[in-house]
Amino acid sequence: MGAFTLFDGLVVSVVSIIMVFIVLFGLQLLIGLFRLVGKEDTATEQVLTETKEHTKHMSTEELEEDEESRMVATLMALVMANEDKQDHQYRITEIKRIH
Repeated sequence: MGAFTLFDGLVVSVVSIIMVFIVLFGLQLLIGLFRLVGKEDTATEQVLTETKEHTKHMSTEELEEDEESRMVATLMALVMANEDKQDHQYRITEIKRIH
């Protein structure tokens, strides 16, 4: 075995650091993919659960709709749909109450 020079140690260090950054970048991409896949499902389920719990506690008088409450509900739905996607534009075509 030959002599291990300072240059050889530098090469091993640089290659090791590059490998660590490649692995970390791959893990970052993998975690990002899992966030995209799981986020849509959990957000929809959470909104549906909150809506069901809220309507259970409301009386029939509170369920009567007026134009202002419809607009508030529509805007809240748009906020929830546009959570992390600031560059999308939406057009409201229909407002329908779901129970």
